[in-house]
Amino acid sequence: MFGYEQGPAYIAAMEVTLGMCFIAACIFLIAAARDPLRYISWVKFAILFAILMLVGDLYSIIRGYIDFSHAGTGITLNAIFAAALLAFYPWRAVRGGQ
Repeated sequence: MFGYEQGPAYIAAMEVTLGMCFIAACIFLIAAARDPLRYISWVKFAILFAILMLVGDLYSIIRGYIDFSHAGTGITLNAIFAAALLAFYPWRAVRGGQ
């Protein structure tokens, strides 16, 4: 799907495990989207996750592990999500509640 060659079967098993982790996190992120102040820790998780994924993809390109054709979509989407989450983060409401 991302242009990688077919790898060993254990890679597919690790991808399934990673996919289940993403699904579990996304369920809680959907709840956080419905009431961000109540689930502010999950909003922070989403911000950190998007930034770390962006940094990881950029590092992988710099080191030559992958090229932009493999990670371009992830870089673009994670940059957009990180910027949007930081822009719409309820800074004042969080400070006022603590």
